[in-house]
Amino acid sequence: NYSYDRRILGVFLIYDYTANYHNYYPFFDNFDARQEQMKKYYKDGLELCGTQSTSHEPVTSFSDLRTYLESKLMWDTTLDSNVLIENFMDNVYKQAAPYMKEYFYLLRANDKATEKRFKSEQKDYHLTPYGECPYRFNTETYGKAVVLQLSDLLDKAYAAFDGMDDTS
Repeated sequence: NYSYDRRILGVFLIYDYTANYHNYYPFFDNFDARQEQMKKYYKDGLELCGTQSTSHEPVTSFSDLRTYLESKLMWDTTLDSNVLIENFMDNVYKQAAPYMKEYFYLLRANDKATEKRFKSEQKDYHLTPYGECPYRFNTETYGKAVVLQLSDLLDKAYAAFDGMDDTS
């Protein structure tokens, strides 16, 4: 939700928050929502959009991907988010891209499965910039099997860079 009456120097400006600020290190899967949100903003007359996430922190969860995706969508909301994500992964992670993609999609699948399971158990589970979900970042969300899979994928991604020339 945003306010339509915020005008600065006659320009419709949005300042958008795209992280969970109670705990911004874990994965925050709002990647699908970003394209629809940008489309809505521009349809409603948005002229400038500023987004705040967790970029440039010592540890972040795909914040550079989020920045890339949002920057591309701010220029053209018709671009395919999935193609942009794949492009980012291929060009940033290079030979580790297959493992990083699998890592990313495993995080997303786990998030969706957890949300579905918690809803069936009538537990509070939601993603908001300031919402504190009591089950969001613990062993109920990230079981041992998922953590081991994620760890293995990161090990494979790091191994893909062994012997790589730093200039590539």
